[in-house]
Amino acid sequence: MSTCLSDLNTLFLQPAATGTMTTRTFSESSLAKLAYFPPSKRGPGFRTISMASYSSSSSSEDSVEVPDDLNSKEILLFSGFDDEIADMIWRHWCNDEDQQDFVVEAGRHYIKAKATELNAYDEDDDWDAALQNMGISTEMRQSIMTPEFKDVRCTQSAAYWALDNLDEAFNFLSGLSNKIDKLHNANTIDRVKSPDENKKPQPAMRSGRQGRSSKSSSSGDHSTPTTSSSSSPPNALEGRTMMYKGGSEARLQNGIDEAQSLLIGRLYSTAPTDFHPSSNELLYFTKHQGVAIKYARYQAERLPAVKAAVLQVAIPNSLINDAREIYGDNWRDLVWNSRNQRLHARGIRLPNHLRPFTSCDVLVSNLCTDATEKISTRMTDKSELKMSKLPNGAKVTQHVIQTLSRQTEIATQTVGFVWLVPYIPSEHGNEKK
Repeated sequence: MSTCLSDLNTLFLQPAATGTMTTRTFSESSLAKLAYFPPSKRGPGFRTISMASYSSSSSSEDSVEVPDDLNSKEILLFSGFDDEIADMIWRHWCNDEDQQDFVVEAGRHYIKAKATELNAYDEDDDWDAALQNMGISTEMRQSIMTPEFKDVRCTQSAAYWALDNLDEAFNFLSGLSNKIDKLHNANTIDRVKSPDENKKPQPAMRSGRQGRSSKSSSSGDHSTPTTSSSSSPPNALEGRTMMYKGGSEARLQNGIDEAQSLLIGRLYSTAPTDFHPSSNELLYFTKHQGVAIKYARYQAERLPAVKAAVLQVAIPNSLINDAREIYGDNWRDLVWNSRNQRLHARGIRLPNHLRPFTSCDVLVSNLCTDATEKISTRMTDKSELKMSKLPNGAKVTQHVIQTLSRQTEIATQTVGFVWLVPYIPSEHGNEKK
């Protein structure tokens, strides 16, 4: 499906064909269960559903518009494309005689192709122009560029966040029926909250299509995450260290089994990362709850329907306290050699003095805030690398679990000590963490 840039617009402007491959978002079983969670109504290509139908942390007054089909123009709109580009991509996909991929793959190709023309990864870059060139809607561009999350945004590129929206939206929608079935089976109908007769329901949210509700964090009304008392984790446990990871609820839930045990392999970070240029088998955590919450809130800002959460794990001190530290010039050397893709052109090799750091069970150090693209194309020296800081000026730290043996020990010894805490925007107060 790859094309030359000169042929891109011509190819994407072809007329739509009939008889395209379709994959329904909702099963017959989940559609039947939606009747218990009003409103449930169907529009052209979209279905309005209550967020309480798939998330126990949602109010029954909150609703969202979701695509009826995983292969549709509507899923592109849901993921953040504007109407014109969504239509262009959809028409091209419909004319593809070999429809082996979902339409979101055509969206990925379009974003990647446009990113070669114009991308953004530094705070002084024109992010709006880059995202607009990729076909991202005005509303989604505003969400991605929310000033409060500038530090998180600049850890990646404009293309990364546009592609991440596609991935998160597809993962959410492809598992939505299962989430509806599970929630319905786990709860009695009596537990579904009835709307307050004196309170008007919030208008349905359209991820990537139009403005969010008045309680959106873009207005500056930020909040701390809350959970029901039955699932709230403790702040501390004797003999254990609390570690956190923020992101989409669906992605993090995929890393936990029914016994509340970690599925480590589903929580790995994708290379290159701060501490390794090529390994895709590293598990990163932070001990700073506020940092994990901020990443979750940025996820919720971009795709509120997908829901965000913080994974909290109470790891035995004996499996964390032997972490090897790497700071100063060694930290800069490791990040520079791991993330600078110019150095990888002739093969990925770490200098000999860094190899002991990548073979220890646990490594702890600072968090780099620079995008890989910035490091690879604009920096000339490791001294330019920047570190993430807390509001009080202290440097953010991250732990990486590097060996399979230690990962296995942690998975085994944290059964029952794993919590997935949903991020719930509060109606009152601002978050300052």
